[in-house]
Amino acid sequence: MKCDQVNLNQRTIVDRLVAFLRDAAKEPSNEHSLEVVRRYYFSNPDGTLPKEAGWYVILDSERMPLYVGSAENLDSRLNSDDGSRDNFANPQRKHEPKRNLIKKLRLMGVSGDLTVLTYRESAVCEALEVTAPLSPLDRHNVEGFLDVIRHKIVAAG
Repeated sequence: MKCDQVNLNQRTIVDRLVAFLRDAAKEPSNEHSLEVVRRYYFSNPDGTLPKEAGWYVILDSERMPLYVGSAENLDSRLNSDDGSRDNFANPQRKHEPKRNLIKKLRLMGVSGDLTVLTYRESAVCEALEVTAPLSPLDRHNVEGFLDVIRHKIVAAG
């Protein structure tokens, strides 16, 4: 697997990343309310999302992980009209991104209340003893890793 600083080919790095993600999922300050407002946008009513790069896991009302994403600014991606729109109002879009489906299901009452777990890039870097910011390759690899193991991480939280 191609990697930069976060060498997911090394078992010790994988184990440290899993431990960090599990511990962070248990930390109440990393879980935030997430609402769908005006049909198109995500919003954090408490205004408590980190204003820095990282990853997020959107959870339904039963804490089932629905989606994993990354962001240059978690607050902007999940708490602003521009960052959270996802091309939802564009009638020319060819398909519905998963985040649009989550919004629609929430509006229909299928998913119940939403929450989001956030993982700050700086905290991941500190846990793995690597230098921030991460390369695009490492960011993508961490996002994919989190997506693959999201059910195990959230169940531990």
